[in-house]
Amino acid sequence: MPDNFDRVTQVLTEEPRAGISHKWENDKDLMVNYEYEGELKITYHPNPTKITTVAQLAQPLEISETSAAIGAYYLAMHFAISDALPELAGLCKTEYERLKNEARVKRQLGKTRVQDVYNIAGIR
Repeated sequence: MPDNFDRVTQVLTEEPRAGISHKWENDKDLMVNYEYEGELKITYHPNPTKITTVAQLAQPLEISETSAAIGAYYLAMHFAISDALPELAGLCKTEYERLKNEARVKRQLGKTRVQDVYNIAGIR
């Protein structure tokens, strides 16, 4: 398996399933039967790559205006906590919670009628 694979728990899908054709050993090693002919498709969640240079940090990050405003208070709250400023942390937390709840109310969608284009209701 590739370097960004650590253990079998990262596997999302496996076609065909482990059995006669192949099996997992030692949580990382995939053993394939000598007589097996065909394809094995294993989809897994890779380990994230480590950021090693400053150039990799220069990527743009696009966020909405709402998230930017909320995130600023969230960061300020945690910086105040780390700097032992509980009064400022409390103020930032209340403003963060207020903006978060306000944004949650704005995002709620109304009821929408779903059109049955495949006539699934008529199949039953």
